[in-house]
Amino acid sequence: MPERRVVAKLKATTAITALVGVRIEPGNRKQGDPLPAITIFAGTKTKSNCSAGTTASGQRQIIVDSWASTYAGVKALGLLVEDALSGWSDLTGDPQVSMCHLQGDTDGEEPMEPGQDVREHNVKQFYQLDFNTT
Repeated sequence: MPERRVVAKLKATTAITALVGVRIEPGNRKQGDPLPAITIFAGTKTKSNCSAGTTASGQRQIIVDSWASTYAGVKALGLLVEDALSGWSDLTGDPQVSMCHLQGDTDGEEPMEPGQDVREHNVKQFYQLDFNTT
């Protein structure tokens, strides 16, 4: 799955792991888990079609959420993610990622729970991965 390739790419990016360690995971994170962190979701997948049928290539939207306890911290982490993924390609695995494009982003904030002393800030980035399965 292309989203696993994104997780591997981010875990291989030293500037990112220096901040988040191993807290780069697909799916949801629990509120109150250590920050900073990154979560990744697979969005819409489309396959390329031709007159002979569906091909092995397509696109997958990937949603990357960066989390931190400060707005400045989450913006810095979001920029590191953008630097790592924008224009990235990797033709060595299956699926092959021929190109990753940032489509847009948005800021967010999770409210504090009773007794919680840290507000969680969030940057949500939307990427399009062009891929080919071999």
